[in-house]
Amino acid sequence: MNKPFKIIGIILFLGCILTNCNSDDNNSSKNEAFDSQQMLSDVTSNIILPSIENFKSEAILLKQSIFDFTGDPTEEKLVVAQNQWKIAAESYANIYTFNIGKPKELFMHQLIFNWPAFTPDIDNAIANNTELNIELISTRSKGLIGIEYLLFAENNMSNKEIVILFQSTIGRVTYLELIVNDLEQQVLRLSKIWNDNGENYAQSFINNTDTGLQGSLNMLYNGLFNVVETIKKTKLGKPAGLEGSSTTNTQLLQAVRSEISLDLIRNNLQAIENTYFNTTGLGISDNVAFITKNSEINDRIKTQFENIYGTLNQITIPLHKAVDEQKEPVEEAYNSIKQLVMLLNNEVGSTLSIIITPTDNDGD
Repeated sequence: MNKPFKIIGIILFLGCILTNCNSDDNNSSKNEAFDSQQMLSDVTSNIILPSIENFKSEAILLKQSIFDFTGDPTEEKLVVAQNQWKIAAESYANIYTFNIGKPKELFMHQLIFNWPAFTPDIDNAIANNTELNIELISTRSKGLIGIEYLLFAENNMSNKEIVILFQSTIGRVTYLELIVNDLEQQVLRLSKIWNDNGENYAQSFINNTDTGLQGSLNMLYNGLFNVVETIKKTKLGKPAGLEGSSTTNTQLLQAVRSEISLDLIRNNLQAIENTYFNTTGLGISDNVAFITKNSEINDRIKTQFENIYGTLNQITIPLHKAVDEQKEPVEEAYNSIKQLVMLLNNEVGSTLSIIITPTDNDGD
């Protein structure tokens, strides 16, 4: 008669063991957390620092090519300087999304590439030929944007005419050399801010695992998001008459004189995609997958990047012409980027509990 009770007892005992085991597993699962610090380390070491060092190298080469040109103004040397400007500008487009934290507090972006150019200031400074103080020159009259204006000019001016201007106007040479020297100093400063031979902000950034607005994950994600928003609104929407006005305005484009505005947009997007998915370590996509336990959101983000590149490839002429001559492809690209903004805000932002902060300027 006791046998049935013994069997029941054994069953209850085993049940308790199984219940305790499951409870431990559940607690373990609850205590498990995504390694945000490792993700920040991977993104910083594998993407941010190498990209900044590449930009530094290209900026130094830009200065060298410009001094080579100003020392002996020829069309051949002008073309070399023009091409190096394009390379440096595209390299900067790869790092603008990292204008966050300490660099942002120091207004490094404005000092390096604040557009559109304020050309009257540049022309007046050259015409007056007075002693110049770099600190008093507007950020839209120096940096990469000021250099572009001087190297490429405008109004369909030929390279031969640009060379003649430099040969005949000493103030033009002086001004260009002054602002390219300053650009090099700002880029060296940016590199020192991040690197361990300077302020080592990289380590502070990696160690900052706070979950609030000033946490590195929040700053990193806002850097990505704000650049996509800037592309939609300022780099494409406003010049194409798709944001706030139906009138196109090519002077609002980031690199209208060098005709690489579209290339800079593409580089911005590729830098954002590389940071999000980070194939060399942990990225934001890994954090999203960890939380959702599936790839649905990441798959949608990946597909949207592909859609954007597809629409951008349909624009077959420089963007300053395309906004009027290829309106449909430009609008398709705009709408595709707009969709990415929505995905990043509504899907990814909410998944990661990110506080989206608005962009604080229109320029890139």
